[in-house]
Amino acid sequence: MQEVSEEILTKFLIHCMTAIFETRIPKVAKPVIPAQNIRQYIVKDDEVGLMYLETCAGNIFQSHSDIRVFTNDDGALDQVWGMHVISRISRGELVKANLAPTDILRFLINARLRGFGLTRKRIARGEKYSLLDVEQYKEPAPVGKNGTPGDLAYNENIDDDITFFCGDEVVRFEPEQCPCEKSVIFTAYYQGGRI
Repeated sequence: MQEVSEEILTKFLIHCMTAIFETRIPKVAKPVIPAQNIRQYIVKDDEVGLMYLETCAGNIFQSHSDIRVFTNDDGALDQVWGMHVISRISRGELVKANLAPTDILRFLINARLRGFGLTRKRIARGEKYSLLDVEQYKEPAPVGKNGTPGDLAYNENIDDDITFFCGDEVVRFEPEQCPCEKSVIFTAYYQGGRI
């Protein structure tokens, strides 16, 4: 089995995750594990010889994702990389901020896509890069009829080495009138690396 370079693996993962975020990859109609709360996504790229498998269990408030990358040498699948993500949206903090869970998911996708864009640019310029590196990111929170004006702020503390990493990411709500009263609305914990 030939080792997959960090650049090829990173570009492949960014391609797969972006396609899933943008709903260009449909979930598998009949997942390997039959259940109502399980979703699976498969992406194959014969050009680089890699296959991406993501299995998500849970709902919009709590989920566990298992992401694996396989090579397909001589017709045999060999896992070369994996990542586990456990995430949670705090219902109490969400209610206090008068936000919907879909507001948080949209914000997270925007932050991650922004990070992927920065990583692509760094790779093209030959600079140091990381798959999960997202610079601190803020955008105004959606304000509904009863909403509180403020910002959603993203921050991650995930190791930069794709070979072995762990860390977390958070989304905070920062009210406009009382910025000292930041509340953590979303938390995710990551662990993964090469196998």
